[in-house]
Amino acid sequence: MNKMEKKKEKQIDSDYTDPPNKDQIMNDIKNAEMHDDVIKIINNTFPGWILGWPKRFCVDYPHFQSNWEFVCKRTKSSPLSVIIVDRVVFNDPTHSLLQFFCELLTMFGHSVRRKEEFIGCKLCGNAIPTQPVYRQLKERKLQVPSFWSMRCQSC
Repeated sequence: MNKMEKKKEKQIDSDYTDPPNKDQIMNDIKNAEMHDDVIKIINNTFPGWILGWPKRFCVDYPHFQSNWEFVCKRTKSSPLSVIIVDRVVFNDPTHSLLQFFCELLTMFGHSVRRKEEFIGCKLCGNAIPTQPVYRQLKERKLQVPSFWSMRCQSC
């Protein structure tokens, strides 16, 4: 990796590092009364992090929907929406607030997915795996359409 690429990677990672007022933000979230209040705090903390809100996964990929429903049962929540985000950084203590947001959204009943993993169907908006994820699924012999598309087969 050359210097320019390293600088760009560091710059991208720093976009979602814990702000100095992290403890206050976590306290604000704990005191929030409504789901929408939490979303507002997330959007104020990391503007542009949440990129999309598909209502569900595309029916062409049933395992994503069933996995999400399984997680919701375990967390005693109901599926709300798939949230497509810019980045998720795990295993880095300087991104603990971002990790907290992901866990909290999951507990609410959202499925948090990265933009490089999912896009919205061009017609109905349901979450569709990106082409690289599609190829991985096909290689693993999972049930997928015969070819990748930016829309659901039924649209």
